Amino acid sequence: MYSTCTTNVIENEGVVAEVLEELGGSVELVNIEIEEKSGDSVARFWPHVHHTGGFFVAKFRRIAED
Repeated sequence: MYSTCTTNVIENEGVVAEVLEELGGSVELVNIEIEEKSGDSVARFWPHVHHTGGFFVAKFRRIAED
């Protein structure tokens, strides 16, 4: 699980992309099922939309080795 309390793309999507690149095929991004979120595989909460602070959540799963 990766979470921040910011809407900064570099700290959010940038870090997720870096993790996926560095760990290659050993992890995958898992869809987060949270109602009223923005985003597909990740959950993004905007202050002006969700009436809360800005938050970002991404969930990773280790891919089983053969």
